[in-house]
Amino acid sequence: MAAPVYLQNANTPVQVVDTLIDASGTTYYKKAGPGATPISGVTGDAAPHAVSTHAGGAAVGATDGLVAIAAKDSSGNAAPVNLDASGNLKVTGSGSGGSTVVTGPAASGSAVSGNPVLTAGSDGTNARTMLTDTSGRPQVVGAAASGAAAAGNPVLAAGSDGTNARSLSTDAGGHVQTVVGGVTDGAGTYATARIPNVFKTAVATAAGNTAAWTPTSGKKFRLLRYQIELTANVSLTAGAVITISFQDATTAMPIAHDVYVPTTAVTTTAGDAYNSGWIDLGGLGILSATANNVLNVNLGSALATGNCRVNVAGTEE
Repeated sequence: MAAPVYLQNANTPVQVVDTLIDASGTTYYKKAGPGATPISGVTGDAAPHAVSTHAGGAAVGATDGLVAIAAKDSSGNAAPVNLDASGNLKVTGSGSGGSTVVTGPAASGSAVSGNPVLTAGSDGTNARTMLTDTSGRPQVVGAAASGAAAAGNPVLAAGSDGTNARSLSTDAGGHVQTVVGGVTDGAGTYATARIPNVFKTAVATAAGNTAAWTPTSGKKFRLLRYQIELTANVSLTAGAVITISFQDATTAMPIAHDVYVPTTAVTTTAGDAYNSGWIDLGGLGILSATANNVLNVNLGSALATGNCRVNVAGTEE
């Protein structure tokens, strides 16, 4: 004899029947208990499983016979399983009104026992439960620890460049690096703005190049700011406009100043004949084309008297 099932009619009490299977495999229900009301459509003590007078989804009538799956509620009473209008099983936590309560063998917050009902997923092969802290909050971790080399697909703070996901850049201490919008090329590639930390000065009097900045071996200079001044007593052998420019080794850079220098030197006035003030070339400035190139200041003519003072500032990379 199989385990009993429960039968319920909208207008009759819950009745207990036994499930029987004949030699052909057909399932029958047999009434059990005195005074049990037969299911509508059942003749005698048993009838085939397929016999029914109630269409699925239709309203339950007073004489309809139904086979109801049921279980015990928290008080030990039989309670039918609830379905929604589409026949889907309703699973709730209250247990009231005959609702179905799904629980595991251990209470929340206690040690795991048996096969508890948990929120889980698959790693592609095996089931994996969610990891939580002691308060039940989900823990999200990447494949590598903080400060270790990135492995797999780590959980990172990121954003979008409009097409692809981009992770935030940090320094070795985990501080976020902010990129300033200095465009390095026509494609709109951004680079980090530089702050000058190398300062050089030189005096030029001869025509042609005079070294203003010789970078550390293996480095390139990046010119970010500069200042040009001509002393008050500056003169040429023949008064003319003199061009003062910069060269990356021997290649002209896009910087030039034209200044008229007289034949007669002024020797009674203190100060400068010309002072450009500090010229700021922006956060990216001008990077030398080749490592070890010297930044030269170039005079179009030799000075007869006085000096051309050049001050430069930038970084070496």
